[in-house]
Amino acid sequence: MSDLRNRIIDRVSSKSSDEIRFKSQARGEPDLMPSEKRKIVTDVLDKSPAQFLFRFGLTLLPSDLPYFEQFRGDFEVCYHIRNLEELLNADKLRTLTKNRRFAAVPRLEKSGYFDDLEMQKRDPLLYEELVEKYMTNEEKRALQNARELRCDKSTNQSINY
Repeated sequence: MSDLRNRIIDRVSSKSSDEIRFKSQARGEPDLMPSEKRKIVTDVLDKSPAQFLFRFGLTLLPSDLPYFEQFRGDFEVCYHIRNLEELLNADKLRTLTKNRRFAAVPRLEKSGYFDDLEMQKRDPLLYEELVEKYMTNEEKRALQNARELRCDKSTNQSINY
């Protein structure tokens, strides 16, 4: 446990004063020395684990939370641990969601979802406002030709059926 405790103290005290408020400081006052940060973090952890979780909990990793199991009898500690577990899981869920979206982009590109004609078909006004008004005359003519070609193909296909 003391090894985990030291890793927690090292991680938290290595943060900059911009990331964590170690103590109230006036403007222009020099940053705290690493030894001062370490002393503050250690004092808060020793004095009140609940206060430590409140002040520095967002800098912890999920692997740090087992250290605080020894304080489970304290309602405040339990409260902060529960909140931190939810936040850490929420970060994982956000990452999973982003990864799924990132993985879906190539599939959508292959299916033509991002083609100019498809985007225009989905929302013509938005397309005109965000894309078409910035096109050169040549690009607009090419788009118009593609539209006409597409209309001809769909007309021919419907006649053949």
